[in-house]
Amino acid sequence: MAELTRTIATKLSNASTTNPALIPLRASFLSHLAFRFSELGQVEEALEAIDEAVAIHRQLAAQRTERSTSDLAMSLNNLASVLGELGRHEEALNAAEEATFLYRELTGQQAKMFESDLANSLNNLSVRLSELDWHEDALIAAEEAISVYRDLATWQPHAFGPDLAGGLSNLAGILNNLSRPEDALTAAKRSVALYRDLAAQRPDAFTPDLAMSLSNLATMFNHLNRREEAFAAAEQAVAIYRNLARLLPAAFASNLAGSLKDFAVALNQLSRREGALTAAEEAVARYRDLVAQRPDAFTSDLAVSLAVLANCWEALGKIDESLEANYEAITGLSGPFLHDPPAFAGWMSPMIGQYLQRCEQRGCEPDMPLLSPLIEALEVLQAEEKPA
Repeated sequence: MAELTRTIATKLSNASTTNPALIPLRASFLSHLAFRFSELGQVEEALEAIDEAVAIHRQLAAQRTERSTSDLAMSLNNLASVLGELGRHEEALNAAEEATFLYRELTGQQAKMFESDLANSLNNLSVRLSELDWHEDALIAAEEAISVYRDLATWQPHAFGPDLAGGLSNLAGILNNLSRPEDALTAAKRSVALYRDLAAQRPDAFTPDLAMSLSNLATMFNHLNRREEAFAAAEQAVAIYRNLARLLPAAFASNLAGSLKDFAVALNQLSRREGALTAAEEAVARYRDLVAQRPDAFTSDLAVSLAVLANCWEALGKIDESLEANYEAITGLSGPFLHDPPAFAGWMSPMIGQYLQRCEQRGCEPDMPLLSPLIEALEVLQAEEKPA
C-alpha cells in the first residue's frame, strides 16, 4: 500500500508542475504516505514524506484560507509525531506548538468546526512536553484536551470516545510522572475500560490501543505495589502485542519488546524468577534487533531492558551475568545520557549504584574511566536541581 501511495504521489508531483490545482492533492497523498510508513515502522521514510507535505501546506497556507491553515496544522502534528519517534524531541515540540497555535486561531473563528482538532493538537503537545520532562506544562495541555474530549464524547460517543480514551491514557502517564499515582491509576483504568469496549466493537482498529492502555495500567499498578494486578495487565498486553507483531512485525516489534520488559519486571517482583528471566532475555534480544536497524531510536530502550535483565540475573543469584548485563546497560546508555542528562538520569543513577554494589560483591574494580564522566554529570544535574 505504501508503494502504491508513493507512486501516486510521484505522478501527482509530475502532474502538478503543469496543473497547480493538483498541488493540494499531492500534499494529502504525502501525508497519507507518511502515516503508512510510520505504521510499518519505516520512520525515516515517514519523515521524508511528511517534511515535504508540511512544506507544500506552508506555501498553500500563505493564502490564509481556513482549509489551507487547517491542513498545515494537521501536517505539523504529524511531523511532530514522526520527529518524536526519532527522538528529535525539541523539533517535535516546535512543530506541535505551531500546530496548536494555528488550531487556536481557527477555533476562535469557527469553534465547533475545529475544537476536536484543537483537542488532538493539545494532546499531541502534551506528549511532546512530556518527552522533554516538562510535566507540569504537559498536564495543563492534557487536561485542556480531556475537557474538550469529554464534551465531544457526551455529544457523540461513537465519534469521540476513542479520542477520550487516548487522552486519558496520556493523562495517566503525565500524572504518574508528577508522582500522583492514585490519580494516574484512575485515568488509566478509565482508558482501559473505554478501549475494551471499542476493541470489542472494532478489534482491527482498537486492539493496539487496548494493548497500549494495558501496558500503562500495569505501570500504574506497579508504582502502587499492587503487583498481582500489574502482572495481570502486563500479561494481557504481551499477549496482544505478540499477536500484532506476528501480523505486522515492523509496526509492533518495539511495542512487544517494551511490553516484555515490563512483564519481566512484574514477574520478578512476584518472585517468579525463571519466567522473569525468560521475558527479559526476549526483550533484550528484540531490542538488539531494533538497534541494529535504528540505533538512534532504540539504544536507550536496549540499555533499560539490559538493566532489567541484570536485576533478573541477580534475583537468581547469578552475579557474574548480572554484572555483565549491568555494565552493558551503562555503556549503552552513556551516550544518550551525556547528550541529555535530565532525560535519562532516572535510569542512569540506579544503574551506576547497582553496578558499584555488584562490583563490590564480586570483588572486582569498577570501570572508573566509564563511570567518572557519568557521575560528574549526575552531580551537576543534582546541583542544578537544588533550590537556591
